[in-house]
Amino acid sequence: MVEAHATYMDAKTNFGGLKTAFEALKAAYKTRAIRWKAFQDVISRRCRHEFTKLLSVRGFHGQLIFNHVKQTLKTNVRGADAAGLDSRAASQAIAKDAKTLSGGESASDEGRESS
Repeated sequence: MVEAHATYMDAKTNFGGLKTAFEALKAAYKTRAIRWKAFQDVISRRCRHEFTKLLSVRGFHGQLIFNHVKQTLKTNVRGADAAGLDSRAASQAIAKDAKTLSGGESASDEGRESS
């Protein structure tokens, strides 16, 4: 009986240590998740800003649409003449001089024509 009680006390002590370790790991995970979300937000904002700036240098307008949950990135690029149009017409507008777009932007516009 004494041996069983000693085994029980040993297991209880080990469980307490594991519970403390688990709580510490859980707190560390929550902190890490919060910091990761903040990092994603900062990087997304910087990417959108740079994308917009580079497009405006070439006379285009556009936007990046991030969806971190689905892990997708959508781009919308339209010519400067489409900026005054309503959102539906602007999303269907295609740059007149496709030679000024890079290959990726040109491919994006071609995909938009067919949809």
